[in-house]
Amino acid sequence: MSTYAEKNSEWIYNWQQIIVDIMNGEYNHEQLEEVRDAAGNWVTCGCGNQCDLIPRDLDGCPFGGDHLPAHIKGTIDYLANRGGRFLDDINDLINEPCAHRAADAMGTLAEIEFLSSIIIQELINSKKTGKSKKKRG
Repeated sequence: MSTYAEKNSEWIYNWQQIIVDIMNGEYNHEQLEEVRDAAGNWVTCGCGNQCDLIPRDLDGCPFGGDHLPAHIKGTIDYLANRGGRFLDDINDLINEPCAHRAADAMGTLAEIEFLSSIIIQELINSKKTGKSKKKRG
């Protein structure tokens, strides 16, 4: 499996390291603007660093279409919400580099990774279930 960013030939950002580096003042103004842009792009943000199996809209935003079971769709919609929160966390950290802002961003990133793992497992399980149902009917 590849990440959505890899599938779209984009740079993969190490968001954990970037968060630490911002907090430690490692970036100049131009670099911080690049980080802000990457965090605001669905392909390169925390969600873009997740598996390309997750359904997305044309912009790359995680999107649970009507063809998916409601519980998977709901989790995907919440993942998209967390992606928006991650951009807010990065902006807050850039504007006020401190430990609690870094912790917020790390927490949201961990939540994105956790939700992504749940979605991927649910998608795999639903495909297995769908295949086994087809064999019986």
